Amino acid sequence: MSQRQTIKTPRLSLVSASVDMARAAAESDHAALSQHLDAHVPPDWPPPIMTDAQENLVKQLQSATWLAGLAWYLVLRDKHMLVGFVGFKSPPKDGRIDIGYAIVDSQHGKGLATEAVQALSHFAFMDPRVQRIVSETLPELTASKRVLEKCGFTLIAEETTGHGGEEGVVQYELRREFVFGTR
Repeated sequence: MSQRQTIKTPRLSLVSASVDMARAAAESDHAALSQHLDAHVPPDWPPPIMTDAQENLVKQLQSATWLAGLAWYLVLRDKHMLVGFVGFKSPPKDGRIDIGYAIVDSQHGKGLATEAVQALSHFAFMDPRVQRIVSETLPELTASKRVLEKCGFTLIAEETTGHGGEEGVVQYELRREFVFGTR
């Protein structure tokens, strides 16, 4: 098992993704993913929004020159169970970094996404290149919008084209000066 970076929150361990972890997830090899994470992989893994993104994550991790916290698996510490995913869509560019997240259906409504987004936002702002964090969601995903609002993100665009070309997304932003009171 390779050395991995971990961010701990009150209930979660955010475990930095490796190519082997992402490959196991992409291949639906729950046993291998479980071994890499030292955590149970629930039957509702992956979250529906991630189903098509698994193989792309493998490619991104294989070719990335910037791996400092690109992607993180969320492990519920008290149950040693994989519950979700949070990560950046690309390295910081022009002061901006984009964040995405997903929680397995069985763990919705417990505040885990909020906890993970807060932790990873703090991690992102440790990089002086990051001046703002942007997140996108679909207008009908009320819970996702509520997560962002709880984390201090503000709505900046509606019915726009997303980072990956998705149409009709809403964008939220968290600015460094909002978090730290200064630029």
